[in-house]
Amino acid sequence: MTDIAYAPAVGNKFYEDGTVRQFPGNTVICFVDPQSAVYGHCDWMQEQLRSLPFAHKFTLLPMPSMHMTVFEFITDATRMPEKWSSHLALDASLEETDAYFIKTFAQVPPPDGFKMVFNEVRSGAVGISIKLAPVNDESAQQLKQYRDALAKATGMRFLDHDSYVFHISLAYHIQRQTEAEAAQFAALLADINEKMRDTFGVFQTGQPQLTFFDDMFEFVPTEKRHMLKSRQG
Repeated sequence: MTDIAYAPAVGNKFYEDGTVRQFPGNTVICFVDPQSAVYGHCDWMQEQLRSLPFAHKFTLLPMPSMHMTVFEFITDATRMPEKWSSHLALDASLEETDAYFIKTFAQVPPPDGFKMVFNEVRSGAVGISIKLAPVNDESAQQLKQYRDALAKATGMRFLDHDSYVFHISLAYHIQRQTEAEAAQFAALLADINEKMRDTFGVFQTGQPQLTFFDDMFEFVPTEKRHMLKSRQG
């Protein structure tokens, strides 16, 4: 029997069978509007991935969770200075981090939204995502100014702050692919990219929102965070 080679997300965000693990934290995102063309494109791309004979080797994210991350805050399991607020102790409780980011997020007025365009669908070691880029220099500057203001207010500044790649996550890898599967997968991504370059259009986001999560399947606003398992008891 061949040993199964698992992908990096297994053991922290997912179990070996592809089900989601608790991985609580908080972050700033822009949801994909379910009524938008971009939402339809995400749905279509997931259908293409689902059609693969080895689709069990990755976990598709729920469509209602589709979003572009604007600014990462913390995850409870990743307590390192370079991934933590310089204004918070490394042993601060999850409840303390929530309260702190609610306060500091409110100090930075959010833009109405951002205009993003399709770059490519890319598969990395961890997952499959739609790479996005600002539609023009004005949008790029708007994103930079907002992220810089959040970094100053919150004490959060990851090492890739100035090179962060904006994206919409579609799926996480669970098992590594064989050579034959990888070739078929690459061909599918090439087909998806060819179509999306012509049809994706402009992704007009809404206002960035502060959200909270138990895992990678659901992101909730401040007023609903008490419903999360990680925030109870």
